[in-house]
Amino acid sequence: MIVGPLVLAAIALWGRTLVTSALAGSYLLAFVGYVLYSGSRGF
Repeated sequence: MIVGPLVLAAIALWGRTLVTSALAGSYLLAFVGYVLYSGSRGF
């Protein structure tokens, strides 16, 4: 979750490229996975 601001900064600095889109997509998947995992544990 700490990486989110870095992903946003990378997109702002370098524009929307394949690399930054892949970073943003992987961050989103990790965040959704974390939320689902936390929800399944009752937190």
